[in-house]
Formats: sequence, C-alpha cells, structure tokens
Amino acid sequence: MKIAACAAYAVGYELLKFLVTQEHTLEYVVTAKKDPYEKSISRLCGEYAIPCYRGMDVDGTDFVSLNKELGIDIVFLLWWLTIVRKASLASVNRGFINTHPSLLPYNRGMNPYYWSIVDGTPAGVTIHWIDEEINRGEILFQKRLEVPPSETGERLYQRAAKAMIELFRENYDKMLDPHVKSRKMHFVNNIVHRVRDMEEHSCIDLERQYKAGDLINILRARSFTSGPSAHFHASGKEYHIRVSITEADRDKHHSPLWKSIAKKRADYADSET
Repeated sequence: MKIAACAAYAVGYELLKFLVTQEHTLEYVVTAKKDPYEKSISRLCGEYAIPCYRGMDVDGTDFVSLNKELGIDIVFLLWWLTIVRKASLASVNRGFINTHPSLLPYNRGMNPYYWSIVDGTPAGVTIHWIDEEINRGEILFQKRLEVPPSETGERLYQRAAKAMIELFRENYDKMLDPHVKSRKMHFVNNIVHRVRDMEEHSCIDLERQYKAGDLINILRARSFTSGPSAHFHASGKEYHIRVSITEADRDKHHSPLWKSIAKKRADYADSET
C-alpha cells in the first residue's frame, strides 16, 4: 500500500504527526502556499526523511506524474482547501480521502461552522472519498456534534478540529483496508458555500429588521477571539462585533443571596405602584 498526503493548517499538521508514526511510510507530502503551518509540516517531513513538495499544484502535470511514477494508492487530504480535478483523481490507484469539517451532505464548501449555526443545520465532521464535485464523494466515517445556544463559531471550529483528529486516528487502519465500506451521499440541496457568502451574510444591515434569534446566531457564528467578525457600517466606518454567551447558573436563583435581591426588587416595584 503506497500512501501520500496533502497537509495544511493545524489539523493537517496534527494528523501528519500521527501518520509518520504508523507502519506505512508516506511516499511524499505536499504543503499549501501561505499556510502558517507550512514550515512546521516541511520540518516534520525532514525529520522522518519524507519527500516534501512545498506548494506543489495538485492539479498540475508534475503532481499527476509523481503519483503515476510512484504508483500511489491513496492520497489523504488533511484539512486541504484546494479542489482536486479529474486528471489528478485518475492518477492514483484507489483514490483521494478527504477530511471535511461538516456533517456532509450539510454545509459543503467553506466555513461550515458558520452555516451550521445560522441555518440550524447538523454539525460534525466527515471523512470521505472525493470525486469531481465539491464534497460529494462517498462517506467513510462521520461524527455529529451538538451545537448549544451558547456556542460560538470559534468554539465549534475548535471542537470540529478535535473531533476530526480523533475520528481519523480511530479509523485509519480501516481506511487502508481495500474492502472498507462507504455509503453514497444523499443530498438535501446543491448549495456549496464560498468564502464571500459568509462575508456578505454576516454584514449587518442597520436598516433591516432581523428576528432576534437570527441576529444572535450571526453574531455568535462569527465570534472569534481575533480576526474578522460580524460587522456593520456607520458614518463611513466599519465596526466589528463579537459576543460571549454563557448559560445562566440555575443554582444561584435558589441561593439566599439571590432570594434577598429578588425580594428587594419586588418590594421596590410595589413601592413604585
């Protein structure tokens, strides 16, 4: 069994650290341009004497030739954002296995954590074969994640990343089995989200009426500790909004102190009437 990987970002790096310790040696690793983890991934490959092709075009002729020359069976796409086209898909013996941070077929494309919150669609992670369509190949393994009302986009993304690492590690040996079972994806719609979809959707129109729940979901879905967030424009300037939502402590409502405060409020209200 000859395997290779295209790895990017923190999750790709963590999964690669797992792969280099396994029985099957990676034939090569491809890194992504402008990836903040690109140097770390390249350095890890150097430590294990794995050929690393930094920034190689996965739709280029060099990539196709490399797979054919090495007789690659499976290429793992580890948190990989680039779409793989027909010629590259045909250059390996078994196929490409992708890691996607949504419960496919829901939220294909970019930023699934955002759309799970604002649309109320199921959240989770999926490991699947890929074909020429975006996130449409047969499903191998999945894990569903619950999304409480206090969840922010950042927290859901972090949980999805952790869940993917666990799901991949648990099922790695099964993925190498030539008889591993997969199932067809049954589509709920044909929507594929692009990066600009989230940008447009999370721009708050100050002249528009929103349902309270819808507005809260937009704000929490784009709330990250740093980086872009939901925003609005006023007086020629752009303002960003982040929220923090916490569940109320039910026990405090039964504490002597809380009862005392509640009684004072009630007494004050009675005195005003």
